[in-house]
Amino acid sequence: ERHTDFTDYKANRQEAPEDLLASLPDIQRIIRGFNIPVVEVDGYEADDIIGTLAWQASAVGYEVYMVTPDKDYGQLLIK
Repeated sequence: ERHTDFTDYKANRQEAPEDLLASLPDIQRIIRGFNIPVVEVDGYEADDIIGTLAWQASAVGYEVYMVTPDKDYGQLLIK
């Protein structure tokens, strides 16, 4: 919900391509077909959910790696 609280959030980012957005339901069906959970929370972006799950897993002893070119993930690093 950052985009409603902070109007400049993602101001310099491109919109997701239409063909990708149109493909998401099919991609989710394929993922579910392999019994891989799809986690979605209204009002939150994927990096918010991935970060939360990573922190929770780390808190109970898992060694967690997130591999992504997304620079926003840098804010989740522990020093």
